[in-house]
Amino acid sequence: MLLGILPAAGLMAPGVYVQETAVGRPPIQAADCTTTGFVGITAVNYLAGAGKTIAIPADRSVGSYAELAAAYGALPQQTSGMNPDQYQRVRAFHLAVRGYFDNGGTRAWIAPARSAAAGDVRAALLRLTSRHDVSVVAVPGLVAADVRTAIHDCCSAADAVGVIDGLEAPSSWNRREAVLGSPCSSPALAAFVPWLRVLDPASGKPVSQPPSGHVCGLLAKTASQRGVWKAAAGLTASLSGIAGLTTTLTSTQKDQLGPLGLNPLVPATSGGQIVVWGGRTLADDPERKYLAVVRLRNHVRRSIIQSTGWAVFEPSNAATHALLVQVVTDFLTGLHRSGALMGATAREAFFVKCGVGATMTSADVASGHKILELGIAPLKPAEFMIVRVRWTSAGAGT
Repeated sequence: MLLGILPAAGLMAPGVYVQETAVGRPPIQAADCTTTGFVGITAVNYLAGAGKTIAIPADRSVGSYAELAAAYGALPQQTSGMNPDQYQRVRAFHLAVRGYFDNGGTRAWIAPARSAAAGDVRAALLRLTSRHDVSVVAVPGLVAADVRTAIHDCCSAADAVGVIDGLEAPSSWNRREAVLGSPCSSPALAAFVPWLRVLDPASGKPVSQPPSGHVCGLLAKTASQRGVWKAAAGLTASLSGIAGLTTTLTSTQKDQLGPLGLNPLVPATSGGQIVVWGGRTLADDPERKYLAVVRLRNHVRRSIIQSTGWAVFEPSNAATHALLVQVVTDFLTGLHRSGALMGATAREAFFVKCGVGATMTSADVASGHKILELGIAPLKPAEFMIVRVRWTSAGAGT
């Protein structure tokens, strides 16, 4: 409610007059969909594990790889006496964050894990996914089944997506559990294979690297430039800062990965670039098999939840219900106009309902509940283009 001064016209006597004017609630603000959270073993973790008396820094946001190195230590040269497995985890984490920024990421949250144990990883993930600006998480190079379960649990509870890595050298490419190292099914997870070849800044030599950090950078760039509903895949979805792949998939292997929900990284037909050739989740549910669709749904939910807290203590009456419907409708109309939803009209693209008899009963109202229902028609990636050619005596025609 706004208290304002009445205009002078029509007033009979000098004085101050107060007018009460109803004011609508602020519009829904789009939630952040371009920030990735990284969990892993940093250089400072490594030095602490090597017996140095160094405290592990707290979680923090970084805007470049240089900021990461300043806060958590530069990637060290491996020397004798250091644990090779621990060093590999440190290197995988640092090169993943560097790959994230090389591929268009502009902001990342870093949550150091005290170890590679699932419990320590879960604790770091919970800190990340509790943040309203983290919509994607990665745990570079940690592929154990219990770690993957932790990623699934934390992302599912927070409307986030986990980009996971498969094994560096799978025994087979035609079974999901063989590529990932264990059975896995989740709409909150997406996997990209095979591993990359990148230059190690500490040694200057090419090393194998899990692809999750580089892919997360591409996801962030695509969401910023095209929208969270655009699949980060295709000939324009090339990866930067890499020297190649550890394995070049055959046509047969590439064809096998799609139905498994695994996204292949392949050389482009020209130019020597490596491109992402898939945008699926590990869901068995066909309605949630596309990563862009899942991310759009998460984005809608997060945006509405973050922007409608004002309604919690408002009376559950027709006026409040109508206002909720209006602000959500305005938000979804904006998404439709941006090309995020199917349908020639808003009516075909979405619906929003809130009110007694529509989404709630009188008992719900008496209990203090407000229930809003909405539905959207998300765009799905067009993975197949069919060209029909008809040959005639006069030549070829479409």
